[in-house]
Amino acid sequence: MNKTHPENLELRYLEWQVDYGEEMPAGVSPHPWRRLSASAMQDRLNIFLKGPSTLVWYGTPPGEELAKLKAAADRLLREYGTDWSGQMERKDFDKLNSGSKKCLCVWRLVALYNAPGGRDTVREIRLQGADRGDNPRRLACETPFAAYVEALMRRLHETAPKTPRSLVYWAEGAEGGLYSLNTGDEGQAHVSRLKQGKEEESEVDPAIVGRVAEIARRHKANAWHFFAPPGWHHKTPGASELTLTYDTGQELWIRALRGSADRPSLPAGFPAFERDLLAALDEALDGPPQAGSAQDAPPRQGLQRLLFSQSGMSYESCITYRVNTRREAGRDVFRLMRRMAGRVTECALSDEDLAALETLLVQHKVAAWDGFKGSNRNVLDGNSFSRSLSYTNGRKVSAGGYMRFPQGYGEAEKAIRALLDGILEKSGAPVRETRR
Repeated sequence: MNKTHPENLELRYLEWQVDYGEEMPAGVSPHPWRRLSASAMQDRLNIFLKGPSTLVWYGTPPGEELAKLKAAADRLLREYGTDWSGQMERKDFDKLNSGSKKCLCVWRLVALYNAPGGRDTVREIRLQGADRGDNPRRLACETPFAAYVEALMRRLHETAPKTPRSLVYWAEGAEGGLYSLNTGDEGQAHVSRLKQGKEEESEVDPAIVGRVAEIARRHKANAWHFFAPPGWHHKTPGASELTLTYDTGQELWIRALRGSADRPSLPAGFPAFERDLLAALDEALDGPPQAGSAQDAPPRQGLQRLLFSQSGMSYESCITYRVNTRREAGRDVFRLMRRMAGRVTECALSDEDLAALETLLVQHKVAAWDGFKGSNRNVLDGNSFSRSLSYTNGRKVSAGGYMRFPQGYGEAEKAIRALLDGILEKSGAPVRETRR
């Protein structure tokens, strides 16, 4: 037991980093990882492992996983102590150059302790240093910690909730194509598709995000991470590649190759996963097969997109309204979104709502603002605005300014905001917090 480590303290914050230099001999690390980084704080956990593969996870872990990790680290620090050889003053540690780090194991540990139930730090451990992988006390502490972190990572990858953030899929050949899915901070989802020379892109129903997650989970696709068959090349007929990233930092990266039967070219179950995934992305753009002629409805002539934002010195004064279309059941549906003080409200726009908005834009001669760029830099703590409109006939209107506004701006802003706020209130749409 390390006698300088009181028993009655709680580990509140942990940061443990180890980096084995690339020129150190193979096997010098007592575990598979050349680089290990783990930090635990309040309700958040960040882990990065790099070795034979790369494992990443960050976010709020489920259950008691965070508390268990802190307890495991605390137990090891108590058992083996922190009297590690090779310690350096921070100023000397910071002077280590990239060349010297290549042939050293560089490490850093920060542990902050509170009294039980307290919030103030009453003890802290701050260590940094370097050695040649022959530091017995450090290795005795690090080895079981690395094993615990690896096991935790694999549990989190398998069981922790995660939401797709982006996806890119492409396949070579006549039957191939390119698909992408991207999500925004306000919960929106965009799907693009390039197939047989035809390119399409649209905001779609955000339900596609959960559907992609469910398909990956059902087919256990995470087990195929880093699959790459021998002989794979991006120009080989039948080659395909998939990259799927999650909000936890986790990534799924798969390369597949159809054709040769004498070598493993596809993960078991991949064709069914690929079929379900592409069908879901196609449906997000086209609607279900039974949607029929809804896809062939003529495009509406009129307002296509509106973006209006204004900001001031306070967080509450920053507000954005957006009107645009997204694909739902194979047809374009107008949506209204308001973001204010980090909260987002969104609803569908009826034909009557859209007509009322277009009428206000005409009444207040908003199109005449096109090209306005005003600024009064003599005012330091002022307000700014930005507005853009686009129409189905290709016409665009763009205006912006800081403490200078086009004629009639005040009345127009008041009327348009009243209309859009009324539509949102009438819809009863829920308010949700944004990611940042």
